[in-house]
Amino acid sequence: MDASNELLQRACPSALLTLNGAMRGLNDAMATALGRPAEQYLGRDFGDLWPASQRMSAESLVGHAAKTSTAAMRVLEFPGENGVPVACLIEARQVKDPAGGEQLVWVHALDSGNDLRSLLIPFRLATEAADLGLWMYAPHQDQLEWLGGAPVVAALFPGSTAPLSRVISAVHRDDREAFRQLLSSAPILQQSPWVRLRYLTQHDGWHQLAARTRRLQLGYGGPERIFGVVRDDTKQEKRKQKAQAVLAAERQRAKDIADFSSALITAASEQELQQVVLTRLAATFGACGALLGRV
Repeated sequence: MDASNELLQRACPSALLTLNGAMRGLNDAMATALGRPAEQYLGRDFGDLWPASQRMSAESLVGHAAKTSTAAMRVLEFPGENGVPVACLIEARQVKDPAGGEQLVWVHALDSGNDLRSLLIPFRLATEAADLGLWMYAPHQDQLEWLGGAPVVAALFPGSTAPLSRVISAVHRDDREAFRQLLSSAPILQQSPWVRLRYLTQHDGWHQLAARTRRLQLGYGGPERIFGVVRDDTKQEKRKQKAQAVLAAERQRAKDIADFSSALITAASEQELQQVVLTRLAATFGACGALLGRV
């Protein structure tokens, strides 16, 4: 396959790189997607044009194509014209420059309009590895779609899609406004803070969940969606509550022992001493001292 200007005249973002990853040429779509004029990218390393979180994937994409004759593909996120990151399936393959015979790497975004789910594969793998659930919200359709992730979390939500009203009805009344706010104000460049939600499941009652969201555009020129990840903190919350109850009981017992000791010391007569033993000993030592007091 010969490299020519035709490769840079496509509607999708395209660029030609040296085998070392230096930018040789790019089209307006690629410059627009990266957020700067084209002349500012010429000669620069392709990996340096991406945020730190994307740099390793971008460099490995070009490196694989430069070393082999097979095409390499990665899902990378462009900054996007309106500030919303654009997740694109990027292909890199070697081409030949007909002018000088030099081998170059052609990097371009694939049209995934008919297969947007292929863009979600990295997100699904990442959330599953992190024991998180993944869902997607389409505001104009007013529904949530559960995309999987960790099986334990995904099992909490029967069905692949659900109207937003049904999901909100399962959220605890006191947490619904926080959930609506999570959807309406999903950040663009970074994820939102974790928001705690009590969620009523069909089979095992209330679960303590934590969720966070971010906005993302699927594909170049594709639809904008809100993505969320969910963490189930139910077991951790129960352990925390149990530990807090044990700690509170120990503190109360220490206080009772201190009060009991003080009462013994300050008893001025045998009758007062007997009264302290009979009234405080059992409570202080868990109902184990009444018989001893009488003896």
